Amino acid sequence: NPDNLMTNYLYKSFYCNDVIVKPIFNTNKFTFCANDSLKLSISNVNKGDTLKWYYGTKIDTTNVSSKTFTDSLKVFVTRTDSLGCIISSDTVKLTKFSIPSAPILSRDTSNNLISSTNGITWYKDGTALTDTTQKIKPTAAGSYTAKTTQNGCISTASTAYYYLVTNVINLANGEYIKLAPNPFQ
Repeated sequence: NPDNLMTNYLYKSFYCNDVIVKPIFNTNKFTFCANDSLKLSISNVNKGDTLKWYYGTKIDTTNVSSKTFTDSLKVFVTRTDSLGCIISSDTVKLTKFSIPSAPILSRDTSNNLISSTNGITWYKDGTALTDTTQKIKPTAAGSYTAKTTQNGCISTASTAYYYLVTNVINLANGEYIKLAPNPFQ
């Protein structure tokens, strides 16, 4: 009956706009590292709701409230309630960042250890140091390494650099250093 169709349409239009709430994701962090994944869930699912996930060029109609992603793409979810009202979530862009390369360590003419990148965590003999600058002046001998963090992704450790702290020897009166053979190279 056309009258019933029109009444049903008007009722749904009025009712759906006032009652149904769009699906909300469980997080607002939509980035992850290449060696990881991102699990998204809908946090406001009601009994009787049907969910459809739209991601990239795919659609998942299996009515799941959460899904795990491993690639960069755009995602949104539609919710259909028990009365047939449909509403869409916001569209979110998932971004997968690559793992940064391990820093390269070197020593300058002032005996500082220098990392080839910023965002550094320094380690001495495997223990993290509080200094996070690109250049440090070690005060103790040891094996130094560094990792860099970019976009929340942490690199592997640099090649270890063994730093030997040297000092100038102050000789007292009557002390000397004898080098042999004479002449020497």
